[in-house]
Amino acid sequence: FVLALVAVIWDTVRATEDFLYRDHEDTEPINDWGKDGPANPPYLNSTAHGPQIVEFYAPWCPHCQHYKPHYIQLARDVQATEEGKNIQFHAISCTVHKAICKQEGIRGYPSVKFYRNGNSTGFLPGRGGKNFKVDDVLAELGIARRGGSGSASGKPVQKIEEPTAAEIAAKSHIRTHAELFRDAAVSFNFALHHSIYTLHGPLDTDAKNALRKWLALLHRTLPHEMEATHKHIDALQMNFDEVATSEDALLKAIDGVKLDSNTWSLSCTKGDAHKGYTCGLWSIFHIISIGLVEHNAKQEEGDDMNRIATMDAANSLRDYISHFFGCEECRKNFVGSYDNCDFGRCERLSNDPSGSVDTWREFALWLFEAHNAVNVRLQREKAQREGKPRPTAEDKWQAKWPSAKACPRCWTGEDSWNNDAVYEYLRSEYWPTDDAISVGKNDKKEGGRGKFLRKRIERIERFAITHEAEFVDASMTLASSGIVMPLAVVVIIGAFCFLLKQHRDKNRYGRGKKFDGQRAAMAARSPYRSSSRG
Repeated sequence: FVLALVAVIWDTVRATEDFLYRDHEDTEPINDWGKDGPANPPYLNSTAHGPQIVEFYAPWCPHCQHYKPHYIQLARDVQATEEGKNIQFHAISCTVHKAICKQEGIRGYPSVKFYRNGNSTGFLPGRGGKNFKVDDVLAELGIARRGGSGSASGKPVQKIEEPTAAEIAAKSHIRTHAELFRDAAVSFNFALHHSIYTLHGPLDTDAKNALRKWLALLHRTLPHEMEATHKHIDALQMNFDEVATSEDALLKAIDGVKLDSNTWSLSCTKGDAHKGYTCGLWSIFHIISIGLVEHNAKQEEGDDMNRIATMDAANSLRDYISHFFGCEECRKNFVGSYDNCDFGRCERLSNDPSGSVDTWREFALWLFEAHNAVNVRLQREKAQREGKPRPTAEDKWQAKWPSAKACPRCWTGEDSWNNDAVYEYLRSEYWPTDDAISVGKNDKKEGGRGKFLRKRIERIERFAITHEAEFVDASMTLASSGIVMPLAVVVIIGAFCFLLKQHRDKNRYGRGKKFDGQRAAMAARSPYRSSSRG
């Protein structure tokens, strides 16, 4: 009964995650093309229409989410003028309508196309159209303005992005390793379906090589616990030449490989389903950065042929993002930072696969710094959108990850950290505890493997209580959708009791040996054991 109700709740939660404007409040006058109706919007296939503006977006793209209020305000400002009152503003989700976006040649999000009166082909303005004001829009559409300039409202409306109840509840949720690997697997699967083929036709030579190297890196660095993802990768590598010819061939190759779940955990979504993909993608990046160290350390001494150079891994990551990450601004920022050798990349990473744990872990530490730089930049951009002053040093400190509370030993100052402690934290978060190798100068002093096992036990002990946040999130969604709150309360109580009972029955300290034995037996049967991955 509880599971059935949870399914109903989840359907409600997912109802709007494929769109940014459709079925969302206060998005007039944007027309977001839905799932029902003709395959193609009539305004893209006919000359019998007036001037149109269409935003092509991906709901998971952070810059699409940030552009949303500007696009709504621009539409209102334009339609408030005499000259622009008949201009229609549309939006198309490329996650839902991949065929339309391929047909329109969309390669990055958000993309804003202008369609002049009676024209069905459209064009992308020289400056992208994303920072246009009223006069810019009218000029691009060939409409003369009789007076005035800029925005009709004089000033864009600044909206303070207050956290929702679901986002607040999500902060108390602690992600387990099972959820981490599931989030990464869901994002990898999502990328295969939505990010590899954004245009018709085969992959060009550069994109083909980037995908080949990316799959090879994942094959060698992902933990065997991500079994479904390994099956995806094996199928793609086995049929790679065919996979590189078309999206149909790619989907055929992975057909039959099923994931345990197609949804991201509350830790990833933070109460907003649009955030799941990028969260899971960052999880993959951090997992492979730890996996590189684990893989290299398991090779025989002197066997550098089977080791991975840190620079090769970083180049594979860079090229994958350059060719297959759709968020245009995100892609430009990352690739630009990479090519500028930010955070000492060119000095810290090496083309030589030989070395030691201390040199191999530089890949993970460089990625940690790059990720934190993204966090600080997003904080600054949010302040700009809300009309707030630039973040102070203290604000930037609060944006850093992990927090000082989560890892007291990681930070030694506002812009300085303990490399050993940071790597220890990353490894404990992004790698299966039982497989962790001993690294760092202070491992013996800090308790080594025993410390990680204790931390894992602490995670399990808190599992039942922290998962209550998922049902708090669901109840908030029910309330906002107009569904009776008592139903949500029943689900929360029932599910919480179920989890608590499961926790008491199965997660006692005394049953650890049985758990370890079952895990070892499963690993022995798996075709993805570390020993078989060389």
